[in-house]
Amino acid sequence: MKLLYPTHIPYITQHFGAKSPAYITYHHGTDFRVWNDPKKEILSSLDGTVVFVDSKSIGNYYQGDKSGSVYGVHCIIKSVIDSISYFVLYGHLENVFVNVDQKVKSGEVIGIGGNTGKSQGAHLHFELRKDKNIYTSAINAEQYFVSPETPPEWAKEAWNWATLEGITDGTNPNDPITRAEVITMLHRALTR
Repeated sequence: MKLLYPTHIPYITQHFGAKSPAYITYHHGTDFRVWNDPKKEILSSLDGTVVFVDSKSIGNYYQGDKSGSVYGVHCIIKSVIDSISYFVLYGHLENVFVNVDQKVKSGEVIGIGGNTGKSQGAHLHFELRKDKNIYTSAINAEQYFVSPETPPEWAKEAWNWATLEGITDGTNPNDPITRAEVITMLHRALTR
């Protein structure tokens, strides 16, 4: 199984299995920072069908609103791979753009990252569950993520050329780029 990173800037702030006084046992998911991404878009990691949406838990536990889910605004998408059911929970969203029974594709924007539920800062709680849609069936998703060092299929030929020509060092193909970096790359390419 290969999972697409659920954020444009795949920066993990809390790994699966981490122990903390905030958790009864251990962290059942992987947290991704979203505050540094201007769009804060959350992407579906797999093709699947939406099986649950909570768009009402808009409060924040640490700001006094303990009425909603600890996951805040969240959705769960089910995928079946090799006859095994996987459920992916996307938690602490600001907004969710999908509905129950909706089919989604890997890479499709399903929501906006936020700070709802039991959250101490804008991030995405990503939880991969195997066989059953309960938190105790969570497994470590980190081993399945496609490396951010791999450029998208449509960019591979150009990326390899730019690396061979010394226009780029060949690292971080999926990072955002500044105008200064674009100008520098153009200058390197055109003044050879």
